[in-house]
Formats: sequence, structure tokens, C-alpha cells
Amino acid sequence: MELERRTQGPGEVVTEYAKAIRKLIKQVDFGRNWTEEQKIYFFIKRLKTDLSYAFWPLLALKNNSTMDMAIEFAQRIEDN
Repeated sequence: MELERRTQGPGEVVTEYAKAIRKLIKQVDFGRNWTEEQKIYFFIKRLKTDLSYAFWPLLALKNNSTMDMAIEFAQRIEDN
């Protein structure tokens, strides 16, 4: 499945990567049954290593995280 292989490419900003991941999720989640946790997992799974390592502790502090929150966290880390 393409979603499993999709990684954030060199020079690709978080917003571009997030847009691609959302599109791939829509292609496989026909019934729109995926939880936010599942979506976040696939978003974080192939982020650039420095972003993903910095990202997990921040997300763990938040209850009921959403994909939008995950993208916002990643953008903040990327911008710093």
C-alpha cells in the first residue's frame, strides 16, 4: 500500500507531506472509519527523523489529539 511507503521527502515541508498523507488516507479509508489516532500514526510514521523524534513527546502530552493538531505540532517543530 502506498500509504505504508510514503515518506517525507528531502526539502518537502510538513504541509506538503500532510496533504499527501491525507489524500492517501482518503483513498484507503473508504468508509471514513479511521480514528484520529490511526491517521496520526501514518502521518508521524514517515516524517523526517528529526521531526518524528521531537514530535512524539509533544503529542503524548495531549489527550484527544487530532490530525490537525499533529500537523500543527510538526509545523512548529519544523519552523524552529
